[in-house]
Amino acid sequence: MDNAFFSYLTFIATQFCELADPLRIWCFYEKFGLRTIMMLVSSGIVAFALPNILDQSECKADKDAYIKSLFAKKHKRMRVNSALMLIAALITILTYVAIWNSLLGQEICTPLIVRPDGPERFSYSLALANISSLAIAIVALNQKIFCMKHKQ
Repeated sequence: MDNAFFSYLTFIATQFCELADPLRIWCFYEKFGLRTIMMLVSSGIVAFALPNILDQSECKADKDAYIKSLFAKKHKRMRVNSALMLIAALITILTYVAIWNSLLGQEICTPLIVRPDGPERFSYSLALANISSLAIAIVALNQKIFCMKHKQ
């Protein structure tokens, strides 16, 4: 039983480490349709971030001083996180468009010759931008919910 469990863990670790290749990341995105999904998510993040950055709401007048100070702090953090989220989403979108444009009409997921300087080498930044924009979006959404609860 232990041997099968460790064999399974070894298999998972090996496959995960092999996925760290930029060509495999790009092909993973392409195979599972993650490019389209993440473009839609990034567009939604931009639509969520812009109103948060421009929001000028204040806390309700009947709240105590602690809630008002907490509201002010979370409102400021929400605006900063929304700006960061907007930047990460824009980097994601621009990276997608640049890689798509440079690989237009090429079948790189079934290559005969792998070029080390191909545009798919930027897949790392694509994955990093996707993950960071989603993480920041979760934090900003939490702060937005608090602000919506206590605003005028």
